[in-house]
Amino acid sequence: MKEIADFFKSPAGQYSILIVIVILAIWYLKKSISDALTGEGPEQILDIIPIEETNLSYPIEQYDIWADGLYEAMNFSGTDYGQIEEVIDQLRTNDDVSALINAYGTRTLYVFGIPAATANLPQALRRELNWYYSVADANETLSENGITIQF
Repeated sequence: MKEIADFFKSPAGQYSILIVIVILAIWYLKKSISDALTGEGPEQILDIIPIEETNLSYPIEQYDIWADGLYEAMNFSGTDYGQIEEVIDQLRTNDDVSALINAYGTRTLYVFGIPAATANLPQALRRELNWYYSVADANETLSENGITIQF
């Protein structure tokens, strides 16, 4: 047992650990890119969802601002769960959700700065959210606000 511990303390052992980490990172990136190219993963939804603008709770420009904020919250420096939760909390109608999905459109998602997939908002949220703030949490908030659309 001591020999194993000594090995991992040596330069060769540390180099071995680094190689394993690099191999796992490459495998993960390859899988992400492969899933994106083959269309696997979350199912596709309509790119444009019809909305009734009179049912919107906010000016149409607000949905563009939120969509850009959500994209930044999910793509560049870790996930800003607070920003995602803040936007979801402000949605009041099914048309609010539809307008936000439309404003988000289809965008490129990145893994370690490498383009990994293209996704609409529900797909991006499903890929990004986890135990800290999950899709189930987002859907529960939508339901509490009387919204029947789910991510």
